[in-house]
Amino acid sequence: MTDILDDIYSNFVLMCFIAFSLFFFFIFLSTKKPFSNKAFNNVYKMFMYVCSVGFFISIPALNYGHARRLEKVFIGKRTICVFEASIRAVGKSAGRPARINILDKESGIRMIRFNAGRPGQLVALHNDTLCYMDEDEVVLYDAANLKEIYRIAKDEWGTILAELSIGIENVDMTNATIDYPVEHIIKLDCLNGKKYWFEPFSKTIVNKEPETIYIPEFADRSSELIRKFSYNKELKYLSTAATGEGNLESIVPGSNAMHLFSKVDSTGYIFPFLICIDTLKKVFVFAHYTTTKKEQYYIEAKDFNYKTQWKKANREIVDSDKDPKVNICSYVNNILYFGIGGHLFAIDPLTFKIYWQTHL
Repeated sequence: MTDILDDIYSNFVLMCFIAFSLFFFFIFLSTKKPFSNKAFNNVYKMFMYVCSVGFFISIPALNYGHARRLEKVFIGKRTICVFEASIRAVGKSAGRPARINILDKESGIRMIRFNAGRPGQLVALHNDTLCYMDEDEVVLYDAANLKEIYRIAKDEWGTILAELSIGIENVDMTNATIDYPVEHIIKLDCLNGKKYWFEPFSKTIVNKEPETIYIPEFADRSSELIRKFSYNKELKYLSTAATGEGNLESIVPGSNAMHLFSKVDSTGYIFPFLICIDTLKKVFVFAHYTTTKKEQYYIEAKDFNYKTQWKKANREIVDSDKDPKVNICSYVNNILYFGIGGHLFAIDPLTFKIYWQTHL
């Protein structure tokens, strides 16, 4: 039923047709006089008027419609958690709640979707336990069993630490702007002028900012593929370099991957962005635009001799008028997960074999 409603709400013409049809249907019913008592008929008429206006207003406001843009993805042991900031496929979504989708990792089937508040942020996923922020509330959620573990409102922090009973000025997520994958924790600005840091999985609070813990996954940046293990330890696999011909860039091996490549590729690409590299299968995946207008692009896989293994135009993958760019990607256990046009794919990076795809 949810998928049907998403299809309806993603079609602006169809949604308006249904809203206006229900509006005029209730107006038509208001002309009837089902009761012999005049007072009852007047109450019935007013009720139909209220229903006509109520349905007309509420239908466009309901939280349905396919995702336009996927913002963040976490891969767990049994589940995948996807955050989407724009819940409507048509029109503006400013001020509307964001949504979290929880999928079965094996099949890609969505198990549940729910509002994540404004702004709504995924903080972290440990195994299949998800922490996210809903407004100023911090929520820990069991994604595998689809149940909430705890929820802490802004005025409830005093129950965890007595010193916080004076009140909290602001609740936020640390390390939100770092390009590299890191462990996020919750920062609490207390009204007593002090700062505290809350680790949501152990439910501990400290008054000294913990050191940044890097997650050994690919950096969230388009210009290079780096895995960072600590502040001064990282592996550089691929990066982009200017060719000297306008906006064209080439893809070159990083300092930790030079021995894997037998030659240099001088091909120039328009604003290439790197997606993943598999050093065992000896293949890397990247995307590049067809023109500098950045409207259409190719996703392409090459081996370490720069021979193309597969190449797909974005319209071949998803024929959609929504955001056509790969906006989330994660490479875990030799499977590439990426989102494009509100769709999430799980593929083999060497062959483009699609294990599953789902429309969120």
